[in-house]
Amino acid sequence: EAAAALAKAKLEAIDSVNALYKALNVGLSPRKAQELAAAEAAGETAILAAATIAEVDVALSNARVAMEAAVAEDSAAKFSDIQEGTWYYDAVEFMSASGYMNGTSDTTFEPYSILTRAQLITVLYRIAGTPEVEGTAGFSDVSENAYYYKAIVWAVANGIAKGHVDGTFRPYEDISRQDLAMMLYKYAK
Repeated sequence: EAAAALAKAKLEAIDSVNALYKALNVGLSPRKAQELAAAEAAGETAILAAATIAEVDVALSNARVAMEAAVAEDSAAKFSDIQEGTWYYDAVEFMSASGYMNGTSDTTFEPYSILTRAQLITVLYRIAGTPEVEGTAGFSDVSENAYYYKAIVWAVANGIAKGHVDGTFRPYEDISRQDLAMMLYKYAK
């Protein structure tokens, strides 16, 4: 009787996964359709491997989450100036989905624009996990209300960046190749 109940639960769960697959598999890009199919197959495998009805329920729940995630919109896809298939698409997707980089607006990334000193420091700060900071930036051109304020405090405290001899940081100055190399070098150390 327990074996029959388990078999019935597995069949119902697989039917549920198949129905969700059919509902979600509408108008997807080939890559998203492939990700959805992989999530469906993994879900079915987990359901079939379940030894108890409780494990079937967990496997079904996990399959639903994985399938919904598979069809979720790419972070990079929200940017009208980033086209799937470009050599940097996956990098923009990763950096945006990870929260390391934002767009220049809700719908643009501006892949060909120049990075500023503040933007680079902010990216490094986010990659470091946005640690708590103490102290002040100490630069006449860095406001405590600026989005990059804590990032600059962190970067200076950790020896990743310095200001200029005139007491400014120049956050909106384009990042030079030498500054980029030095900041990445100090961050990597």
